[in-house]
Amino acid sequence: MMIDIEPEAPRGDYYTIRDSLIQQGGQFDASTLRLVPYSQLPLCCIGNSGTAACSLELVQQEKKNRRERFMHLEANEFEAATLYLKLEQMYDDVVHALACRDTVHWKDLNLRQQIWARFTCLENHVDNPTPRLDSLIRLLRFSLGKDDGLPEKYCNHLISKVGGMMTVFPGKLSDRAFRIKLEELADGLYEVLSEEERKMLENEQIQDYTCTSDCFRVF
Repeated sequence: MMIDIEPEAPRGDYYTIRDSLIQQGGQFDASTLRLVPYSQLPLCCIGNSGTAACSLELVQQEKKNRRERFMHLEANEFEAATLYLKLEQMYDDVVHALACRDTVHWKDLNLRQQIWARFTCLENHVDNPTPRLDSLIRLLRFSLGKDDGLPEKYCNHLISKVGGMMTVFPGKLSDRAFRIKLEELADGLYEVLSEEERKMLENEQIQDYTCTSDCFRVF
């Protein structure tokens, strides 16, 4: 597969196009956005554009359309397009879009995987742990008896362990000791997961996961 990396229409300059639209009483639309360089597209939907400003959704769609041309290239083809992408200031956005495309969503993980992720999140950073410990216990309890949950005996064991940790941390248990205990529990849980379940988690990136830090953020 080969791709023509040059734009279908020659790009103009945002400011020239904007001034022309304002003079004509027009606005940026799908047609005129195709004439604007990628790096200048965000200007088309903000105050700089005055009466010619379009919606953010139109700009986002145009940026997505431009990235789409590079989303299915073979490795050697992508390498050949790299210089063009960098000149157009699209490279980072395309790389991020590729990462997002290939990264699992939180809602697509089963309960066993979500429980492992919660343990790992706590292990990664111990600031303000109580809400996340509460959330972990709720998730463990919710998983009891579920097909994609953990065996009941093992699940109750984890609930007991996490509940015990909540009584001594923060306070009586050091950060290091807390992390060691969490790592032991997370590692044990990881062994329970199937090879397919592990593969979905191996790059430790999960879309739509939120916490007080950057755990599982897609880079």
